[in-house]
Amino acid sequence: MFFPSKNGDRKYKASDFTGYFSQLFSNGVFSNNSENLQVLASKTNGLSIVVEPGYGNINGYLYASDQPKTLLFDISDVAGTAKKAAVVLRLDLNEREMSVHAKNTDELTRTKAIYELMLARIHLPGDGAAITQSMIQDTRGDGTLCGYVHSLIDIDPTTLWLQFEADWHEWYANKQHETNINTETLKKYLVEAKKEFQTWFENLQDMLDENTASNLQNQLNQLNADQHEMKATEALLTVEHNLNEFPQVSALAWQYGIGTVPLSTQPSNISFDGTDVFSIAVEARHYNRHKLTVLVPKNYCMENPTIVRTAPNKYLLVEGIYSVEITIGNHQNDVKQYVETTMKLDLKGRKIGSLKENPHSYLYDVGAQLISPTAFRYGLINGDKTLWNAYESLEGINQNVVHTTSQSKGNMTQQLAKFNVIEALSRKFTVMKNMTLSQKLIFAQKSIYEMTVNAYALGKGVGGNKVTIKTARGTRWDGIAANNLNEIKRIGYTATGENATYYLNSDGFYYALLHAEASDGALVKSELKVDYINLELKLRSEM
Repeated sequence: MFFPSKNGDRKYKASDFTGYFSQLFSNGVFSNNSENLQVLASKTNGLSIVVEPGYGNINGYLYASDQPKTLLFDISDVAGTAKKAAVVLRLDLNEREMSVHAKNTDELTRTKAIYELMLARIHLPGDGAAITQSMIQDTRGDGTLCGYVHSLIDIDPTTLWLQFEADWHEWYANKQHETNINTETLKKYLVEAKKEFQTWFENLQDMLDENTASNLQNQLNQLNADQHEMKATEALLTVEHNLNEFPQVSALAWQYGIGTVPLSTQPSNISFDGTDVFSIAVEARHYNRHKLTVLVPKNYCMENPTIVRTAPNKYLLVEGIYSVEITIGNHQNDVKQYVETTMKLDLKGRKIGSLKENPHSYLYDVGAQLISPTAFRYGLINGDKTLWNAYESLEGINQNVVHTTSQSKGNMTQQLAKFNVIEALSRKFTVMKNMTLSQKLIFAQKSIYEMTVNAYALGKGVGGNKVTIKTARGTRWDGIAANNLNEIKRIGYTATGENATYYLNSDGFYYALLHAEASDGALVKSELKVDYINLELKLRSEM
């Protein structure tokens, strides 16, 4: 077969080639790397999964993909009861194509025209719950369902895979049994220990007066609370690195010192380089060999820290008087890729007449039409408790609302949050210090991959209970979401990916408008109550 042609006497069909290659390569996924056609849970849509790029072979036909494929399950598949589904690589001779598909069953189709390999079995949770990675069973190594491609001189890995899987299940069952025994033993011990402690404490109460016993109990409660606060549970920093391993992470912390606050404002008993440096509890959540998130205790979590790379494997985070230094791997590692952080922009700490402490603003107005972002007339006034409680009302969700009304017919009461995104970024990233506004906007567009505006509000008007949030692009307002209930609820909007900075205007601001329905000029007034509003940014920047 495949001899040179003379005068057209040798002609070959596609089936000749596929038949030839099917004798050389088995069906399956090519095993050149562990991520080849791997199935992962989507990070953006809980009803979908992602198939990584890679290559596969079915009966001599080659499947090749150089980009991740996102597959969406039908709502009817995930909204009902729990069931098993599958992600398959399908050869369809009728359609003359190979493709990946999400099926609502884990039964494979294998006919003369259609042949499927199962890349993963999906355990759909039902009730519309999101699909997580723990619900995805990788079946690429199972030769009965998929398998890895091997040639005539290779050893079929199916038997080895099945043996490994059987051994693993046996090991896991033994460990589960040991854990259950240890858990029951521990439970019994804790019950007995609690009884002994309670008896001791009751005897102690008999010897102490009521106040002394109460104080002792308060101190014990505080010890329990302090112990909880020292656990590393809060995400501080996410890093994409180039180490191709799971590096160890450590953290140091201190207060005050150069780079935090002016030396003249820090306590006199603290030296210019700050307090003593001490280690804090830290954990690393590894997503793969190239990405991790650093977890620290709640007391050391920061909302909008300034981040400086001080060494090839060290990052310094500073916010207020607090500093935390994160070390990834050893001093020989050059962690040179991307850092992911989250910023929360709100009106906490904003002072009337000053943008030094907080660069964001809040205004209000009334009108029959939606007012342009630059045309709002009224700002907050300290001490006006009948209408405003100044910026303190907007520092958190506390039922202490900003309340505006209008009794004029056809007028809507409106409130505007002006988030100075570029100024907030400039205060965080020192590299932006000498940039022009245009350069800062480009930096923001490259760094921000998600923007979410959140507002907690309610509104009333001639149309009933309704408050609407809108965002501005230039002078145009786009309607995003509404709350139609007679209670304060969250409304908001998230933009991701290429559209993340769509509503970041050329002046560097993000404008969020809240408005109620209009007044009828008689019995029904236009009324708006806002408890809290913020803008959350997710950034990915090269350090």
